[in-house]
Amino acid sequence: MFKISSYLVPKAGMKVEAFRDYWLNTHGPLAAKLPGLISYHICFIDSDAALTTPNGGKVAGYAVLEFADAAAMAAAFASPEGQATAADIKIFTQETLRVSLTDNKVV
Repeated sequence: MFKISSYLVPKAGMKVEAFRDYWLNTHGPLAAKLPGLISYHICFIDSDAALTTPNGGKVAGYAVLEFADAAAMAAAFASPEGQATAADIKIFTQETLRVSLTDNKVV
């Protein structure tokens, strides 16, 4: 399996409730249509802990997307659904940081 995590900073001036609502009810269903997507988790940061990007943006949540392998992820983001998802994320975020993950199951 191949996983990526994206850390999202809301648009400047966007209220947390509006950010969460847009992500869950507009962007989430769009991203869920990515071809080859095995799982998709949206996680909100509920504490006031300062998780910031290198540019100083305050991260309000992150997503974890799982694909069979890196090629499947690349194909998903190159697809029309992937292009629509990439365009949509710019509507409610000012910054997105994406990293690849190595998953080590302990329990």
